[in-house]
Amino acid sequence: YVMIRSWRPLRWFKLVIINSPEHFSTHTHRTDTIELGIYFFAPGLLHYPPNFMGAAFFRGTDRAKVIIAEKMYMAEEQDYDFFQVGGSSGLHGIQPKIVEQYLGGKGYLNLNCCRNTGFPGYRYIAEHALKSGKRKYMILYISPFSMWGPGKTLLSKIIYDNYLGSWNFLNLPSLSWRYAVTNLVYHGQFNHKIYLKHTTMISDLKSSAAIIKQLKESKGWLPFSANATKPRGACSPNYFEVMNFFLPEMERFMELARRHNVLFFLIFHPITCEPTMASREVETKIKEFAQKHPEIIVPSELFITWLSRDIDKYFGDNIHMNPEGSICASHRLGKYLQNYIRQHQTSMESQQNHSTEISVPADCSRLEKSASLVPTWSGI
Repeated sequence: YVMIRSWRPLRWFKLVIINSPEHFSTHTHRTDTIELGIYFFAPGLLHYPPNFMGAAFFRGTDRAKVIIAEKMYMAEEQDYDFFQVGGSSGLHGIQPKIVEQYLGGKGYLNLNCCRNTGFPGYRYIAEHALKSGKRKYMILYISPFSMWGPGKTLLSKIIYDNYLGSWNFLNLPSLSWRYAVTNLVYHGQFNHKIYLKHTTMISDLKSSAAIIKQLKESKGWLPFSANATKPRGACSPNYFEVMNFFLPEMERFMELARRHNVLFFLIFHPITCEPTMASREVETKIKEFAQKHPEIIVPSELFITWLSRDIDKYFGDNIHMNPEGSICASHRLGKYLQNYIRQHQTSMESQQNHSTEISVPADCSRLEKSASLVPTWSGI
C-alpha cells in the first residue's frame, strides 16, 4: 500500500493498492491504526514536513527554513488573491496589511524569504501557493542586487523535495513527532521547539516562536533590525551583467503564470545607489523582453534609487529597509497594484473596490518624488 499525506489539517488520505483481501495483514492494520490515531488524537507539527528543518546535534536550524515552512503553511491556510515571492528585500520591505489598503478587500500575502533559495526556490514557493488555491496575481519582488547568477541555491532542492516532489507520501503522521524526540535526546526536553542557528537581520526576534508569531500577525513581513554601511555613489555594473541567467528565469515564471492563469508582475525593490550606464542597459533589455512577452508586467522605470539626507532612517543596509522604509515601500507597491487594477476593471468594479482615501506619510511622498516613481500604468 502507499500512504499519501497532505500537510493540510484534516486532509490525510490512504490509497491501498491490492489484488486480493489476502494482501491485508495484521501488521498493516496495526500500522494504519497507529498512524490514524497519531493524526487525529496526538498530532505533532503536522503542518511542517518532518525532513525539512533538519535536527542535527547542537547545530540549530537555519532561520530561513523556519520562515519558509511557516510561509508555506500560511500559503495553504490563508485567503488571498495577491502574493509575492523573492528574496529578503521583500521579506523585510513589504507589509501586506498596508498593501491591502489599496486592493479593495482583496487579500495579500508576503511569501518572500531569502536569496539562498535562488530563483528556482522563489518559483517553487510560488507554485506551492498556486496549487493551494485559486490566486489571481503573482508578484516577483526582488532587489536589483539579487539578479546575479544562481549562487548558493541548496534550499531550492529542499523546498522542492518536501513540498512538490513525488516522494511526499513517505511523510507519515508519526514523523511529525521527530522534533520532540530529537529535542528529548539533544536537549532533554520533550517538546516541538525549533532551535535556531542564528537570527541575523532579525535580532529583535530571538526564537523560532517569535518569528512565527510575527509572520502570522503581519501576513509574512519581518522587521529588519541590523545596520550596515549603505553604499553611496554609482551602483557596481557587475550586479547587472546577468541577462543570460535572469531572462530564462523570467520565462520559467511566465510559464508558471500561464499554467495557473494568473497575472505576473516583476517589481524591483528601491536601492540607495545611483544607476549606471550598465544598469540602464539592463533595464532596457528587460523592457524589450517585456514588450515581446505581455505575460510579464513591469513598470516603466525598473531600478529606483531613493536618495535622502536621512536615508539611514529607511535602509538598514544597501538591500534591506528598516520598518520606516518598509512603510513607504509598501505604499509604493500598493499604489502600483491599485492603479493596474483600476485600468483593467470595469468602472463599477473600480468604484466598489477603490473608493477609500488612503493617507500616505509625507516622508514617503517626498521619497517618491525624488525617485521619479512613475510607472506607465500607475498614474502616481
